[in-house]
Amino acid sequence: MKLNLRFSLREQRVGMDTKHVKWLISELPVLIEKNIIPQESAEKLRNYYGDAEVGDGRRIALIVCSILGAVLIGGGVILILAHNWDYLTRPFRTFLSLAPLVLAQLLAGWVTWRRMESAALREGAATFLMLAVGASIALISQTYHISGLGDNFLPIWMLLSVPLVYLMRANLPAVFYIAGITVWSAGAGEGHSYYYWPLAGLIIPHFWILAREYLFSNRLVVLSWVLAPSLCVAVNVTLPQLVESFGVALISGVFAIYYLGGSLFYMERREWWRQPFESLGAAGIIVISFSLTNQGIWENFVWLANRPGGAGTFNPLLVFGLPISLVTLCLLAVCVRRGRKGKEALGIAPLIVTLGYAFLGHPVSAVSETGIHDSVVIPAVLFNLYFFIIATATIISGIRNGRLVTVNVGMLLLAALILARFFDSDIGFAVRGVVFIVVGIGFLAANLVLLRRVKGGAA
Repeated sequence: MKLNLRFSLREQRVGMDTKHVKWLISELPVLIEKNIIPQESAEKLRNYYGDAEVGDGRRIALIVCSILGAVLIGGGVILILAHNWDYLTRPFRTFLSLAPLVLAQLLAGWVTWRRMESAALREGAATFLMLAVGASIALISQTYHISGLGDNFLPIWMLLSVPLVYLMRANLPAVFYIAGITVWSAGAGEGHSYYYWPLAGLIIPHFWILAREYLFSNRLVVLSWVLAPSLCVAVNVTLPQLVESFGVALISGVFAIYYLGGSLFYMERREWWRQPFESLGAAGIIVISFSLTNQGIWENFVWLANRPGGAGTFNPLLVFGLPISLVTLCLLAVCVRRGRKGKEALGIAPLIVTLGYAFLGHPVSAVSETGIHDSVVIPAVLFNLYFFIIATATIISGIRNGRLVTVNVGMLLLAALILARFFDSDIGFAVRGVVFIVVGIGFLAANLVLLRRVKGGAA
């Protein structure tokens, strides 16, 4: 009961659109002047809704310009030093290596002490200091020929930059941090790539703070757009053997959790680019499902399982495929219970993938060409049917909600499925032409119906 009440209060607090909050804050001086509300109540309202970070174009421009300025200045200094580096003495190199770090530290200290209320200064100073840390480490290492730092440079730099995220409440260092550890883990090899997860865990409290205080802010949106694909890369890098044989089931589960979890995270319907996890999850499920409609993909899975050193059986998939399916089904049930209907078609993707592997597993003992062909027919047909359901559900959802873009997306998915199947089958050109004409008529009819509804509503 306590958890539900907390969630309800949080939903009410962040449920207002930012433009409505901006309007309310702008009306407060007028309401005070006309004695409609007292000054104390106005301050409470301003404090309560101020967390929405309602900013204008000038504020965003200031933040962007300060960040770009810090990056350009830092890059320019590095290039100038690099040009004259070979002609400098070692003590002077040391001085120049540490000078940007000291300058950036002084700037960050001044901002922390005097101007912490300015998001533009915080972001710019923190970014400049983060770049200075990396430049100083690299220059000192090169000056004194410190061995063994090459492979560890990036994680050391990222770890030293983590305090900036929390001490200066800066978001861009967190974005650079996630990108840095992702690039490092991708090239670190299997033995060290697992360190991605504890390194990523260091930034999760910052993400949680933004989510609780500034749910609809651009800062959280940008961080989410970096974090979401980073986690997908990390799954592929840290679980290479599992991904090689059963990666489709694992990645489809990740995308389904993104899609359903993101839908629960943002209870209010907003633009797709403001919902990174849900948007990326939906796109990932659609791409994976469309690729699995091809019979050749399933034949490749059979070859991977039966090659020397392969899994040899698809039973291990059921060991983690079923738990992932159960998790997504539980999330789907929560979505339906909280009124987020229409998520069923994409939300059951891991279950469909698991079923496909289960059908694939029975005849695998016959590794002959005919045996492989027979074993992949059912999962390929299953996913053709599933993708057709996704396209149809998208069209129905668009018509029901009066969204012309959603209807067109559904029609495009349907056309893509038909086009893909006609190009890999023995159907004649005349039949293909008739089907394409029918789909085109469907496009025009759906758009015409929705346009008439819009005009009728406007009238």
